[in-house]
Amino acid sequence: MTLNKALPWIAPIVAVFTGFICFYLGLSQDIAITIGLTVWVGTWWIFECVPIPFTSLLPFVVLPTFNIIDYKQASSSFGNHVIILLLGAFLLAKGLESSQVHKRIAFKIINVIGGTSAFRIVFAFMCASAFYLCGCLIQRLYWH
Repeated sequence: MTLNKALPWIAPIVAVFTGFICFYLGLSQDIAITIGLTVWVGTWWIFECVPIPFTSLLPFVVLPTFNIIDYKQASSSFGNHVIILLLGAFLLAKGLESSQVHKRIAFKIINVIGGTSAFRIVFAFMCASAFYLCGCLIQRLYWH
């Protein structure tokens, strides 16, 4: 196994080990996690074993996960938090599209409601749209 294939797995292990050592030496938990994350991101960034855009998103995910900073502070370095919301939605949509999940969902809705007539097919798409809009409204209420 080459170094670039092993580093995506080695770097997080080294980062956790570094974090434990820093915590053992008397640093606070937040500082130890941040130093470990810096080692992780720095290793991936220097050796480019994973794409750099993915590497740059690690602090945005890890720091709010461990309650070091909240998601608004983390997203402020990338721009407005709404931009990050849209980025996440677009990435999710692209992932669903590339795995053809959107077609499976549409076919499942048509099969459940029944695709025997034009009225039922249109009604199935109306139900799918209503389901999607309910999700959007719930998300909008949650974010504000």
